[in-house]
Amino acid sequence: MKQSVLVFVVWLSLSMLAMAFASLPVDSVVIDGRFLPFGNDSFYHARRILDAVGERGFFQFDVTMHVPEGSWVSWPWGYDLLMAGALQLAMAFDSSMDAMKFLAYVPVVWTAVNAALLLAIARVTRLPFFYQALALLGFALLPLTQKLHGIGRIDHHYMELTFVLLVSWTLLRWLRGPSSSRAIACGLALAVAPAFHHALFILQLPVLLTLLILWAQKQALPARQLRIAAVAFLSATVLVLAGSEPFWDGQFSMATLSWFHGYIAVLSAGIMVFTAWREVDRRQLGLLAIGALLAAMPLLAQMMLAGQFLSGALFTSTAILEVTSPVQMMLGGWGLGGTLSLYSGLLLLVPLVMVLLLPRLFRPTDSMDTGFAVAALFGLALLLVQYRLNYFGLPFLLLGPFYLLSRWQHQENWPGKPLALAAVVVMALSLRPALSGGLLERYPLAGDHLYETVQPLMAPLHDACASTPGTVIAANQFGHYITYHSNCSVIANNFLLTALHFRKVEEVNALFHLAPGELRSRLKKPAYLLAYLGGVFEMQDGKVVVRDLDDVRSRNPALIAKLFFATGDPEGFTLIDEVRLNVDLRPQPVLARLYRIDPVAR
Repeated sequence: MKQSVLVFVVWLSLSMLAMAFASLPVDSVVIDGRFLPFGNDSFYHARRILDAVGERGFFQFDVTMHVPEGSWVSWPWGYDLLMAGALQLAMAFDSSMDAMKFLAYVPVVWTAVNAALLLAIARVTRLPFFYQALALLGFALLPLTQKLHGIGRIDHHYMELTFVLLVSWTLLRWLRGPSSSRAIACGLALAVAPAFHHALFILQLPVLLTLLILWAQKQALPARQLRIAAVAFLSATVLVLAGSEPFWDGQFSMATLSWFHGYIAVLSAGIMVFTAWREVDRRQLGLLAIGALLAAMPLLAQMMLAGQFLSGALFTSTAILEVTSPVQMMLGGWGLGGTLSLYSGLLLLVPLVMVLLLPRLFRPTDSMDTGFAVAALFGLALLLVQYRLNYFGLPFLLLGPFYLLSRWQHQENWPGKPLALAAVVVMALSLRPALSGGLLERYPLAGDHLYETVQPLMAPLHDACASTPGTVIAANQFGHYITYHSNCSVIANNFLLTALHFRKVEEVNALFHLAPGELRSRLKKPAYLLAYLGGVFEMQDGKVVVRDLDDVRSRNPALIAKLFFATGDPEGFTLIDEVRLNVDLRPQPVLARLYRIDPVAR
């Protein structure tokens, strides 16, 4: 069998294995035969995509969130518009198809695309075929892969992984065999990435670092190709920005696809051209450093925002797994076993891989070796910073150890079979936590216990909003669920990036500390209230138990305590529906209630 055929067979079979694991949580996204999104942000993506193919059309400013102001959607146009186009194409062949079922399976099928890109990186770095297959097997069995591509996970993170892989592959391919076409491919990949998530401009950093290191080591790529890459990058960036309404609105913000991204692109292209124009010496290094400092001045505020995001400082008042680092997970409730069941035992090799790759930045080697070291160190560093950023390091979590092993084998002429056997043993031990638990995790409906609790209220809310649209007063965790299921507006949701976003969370939280009459007096027209009783459950001896109800009352804000524990509903509050806890207690605790609130007559 030809190796090309063997490579295809391995890719196809392991992609199907990965898709099978990604499809395992199907019970968590199907209720009464209807498909649901999985994960909080997926609900907003789903609504935006479905609206794009419906009467409302595609929007970049949403008047139904952060009312009364409304706000720009932080996510740029590329991902949701592409998904909407794919859905429209599918519906052209079958107009009766279940749109949500189609969307739910897109990330599952996309696993094969990301597997192909991972394999392409392994091949361009000349990994032995056996190591390529092991890396692809690791990708198929890694819980992080399942969580990125799981059924119903319409969130954009799996597509962010695509661009991490694509940029890395096009860069390494260009470094391995410099040509104009490969320079253009790298420039285009960098330019298109921010159309799918505004933060992906950061992928320009490892590319620029690689080019600068090679320039400093007098191994710069051909000047003509650097100029061609810069032109391709800038030209495509103009097209990407042309589709962004925040850009035409004149915004300069990292939080939206705006002039900020155009400015960054100009700086990046300028560095490419500079390395093509000047030979390295002290004077040129000084000019570059001074130019970089001056150019960074307009970016200080945005750089501070980025630093707060990466450090988790933006979320100090909000418990979000996404901004937790794997080290914090190990030291916290997850423990070592729980963390490794998510990242695999390969996480323990990350510090060693980074230490061994670091010297490759400071000694002249072949340019592709430098490029791989930069990309891997960049990605693995981000992986260690936050769980949300795991896709930056995922390719190198799998490829890093094999890359080093193959280089040592080649340089030291070590015997291949013992090393291959050692690699199999290490991979098997690393994936054991995943195979014994991580991949087989059972999820609540839509992946969220909060959603599972309030889901019975979504149909009554939809009907109420269809009859009398209004604003739903609800904690920000429910914002995307309300937007997906109804036409009502919300004050806050899980967009947590700008000052407006956090101000709206504080605003809605403050409403829950008002007396019922005071809340009514602030309303100008009828509104709805989704009231959730928190703190009902606690862990005792490894079991979930119901807390004493007096304890539960003390853990909730004044309005919630009044609605759930007082006799009768306050004046002006009309109960639409409620969810009770199905336990052997009398009375059965109420977990959530949906009210219509009428304003005080004036």
